Amino acid sequence: MKQSLTMMKAGIKTLIRRTFGGKQYNLQGKIALITGASSGIGAATARAFADEGARVVLVARRENLLQAIADELPSALAISADLRQDQEQIRVVNTIIEQYGRIDVLVNNAGVARGGVTTEIAYDDLRQMVDVNLYALIRLTQLVLPGMIQRHSGQIINISSAAGEVRAPGQAVYSATKAAVNGFSDALRRELVGTGINVITILPGWVRTPMTAGSTTDDLRQARLYTPLFTVDEPQAVAQKIIHAIKHNKRQVTMGGLGVQLGIPYSRIFPRLMDLNYRVYFDTKKIIQIMKQTLQ
Repeated sequence: MKQSLTMMKAGIKTLIRRTFGGKQYNLQGKIALITGASSGIGAATARAFADEGARVVLVARRENLLQAIADELPSALAISADLRQDQEQIRVVNTIIEQYGRIDVLVNNAGVARGGVTTEIAYDDLRQMVDVNLYALIRLTQLVLPGMIQRHSGQIINISSAAGEVRAPGQAVYSATKAAVNGFSDALRRELVGTGINVITILPGWVRTPMTAGSTTDDLRQARLYTPLFTVDEPQAVAQKIIHAIKHNKRQVTMGGLGVQLGIPYSRIFPRLMDLNYRVYFDTKKIIQIMKQTLQ
């Protein structure tokens, strides 16, 4: 009972601090580990963090691209690694601790997407999505958390997707991994109440990255995914949202326009009506085609 009251008090204090203001988190001099940093959102976030004065550690598999970005940034460290492998994750964390002594910010951005009809998704692609999008994120968080807990300070940013909440046809497996990330983030945030560690979930909509380069604006318009209610964002916009969320201790940031922001609660409260929308309003076949040609 006493422990429950203590946790409740800590939760109330955190709520009041976040609601009515407080000291902003400063990235200046912080050690920030960013995965999937060789392109897209990860690369944009690395540049934005460096502009804020953070020391960025960039992790990805594509060594040449990774090093090219690191060369742009002051005091950046590039580590090429396959985060599907446990020993690789341990190596990454140990390398950073040896060099800097700590990790203040973890941005779990590495992700893989494969689209199309579920029965046509190859086993290797299915396994890769689960391993990169979910396993690697959870395991890296496990490895980084003890130091943050010891210092009573830290930021964990999980780059999920609006697809984890509003699940479109043609991306069932990808949506499943992102829905799991959302669940992990929410539970972890509540688990860490009173520790000084913030967990932020970022839910981008459609973002112009190499991952989505296979689709055009005309494709999205034909599928009714490109309207005034839906936006296509640039990676830099996502990076700025991440920085704002860190500074202001946000829990979740949803992007993609009003259609996504309204679609998430609508899908939860009225799931049958959302199913009807896909049958009547959206061009489901076109959506599946876009997902297949884009997410590959």
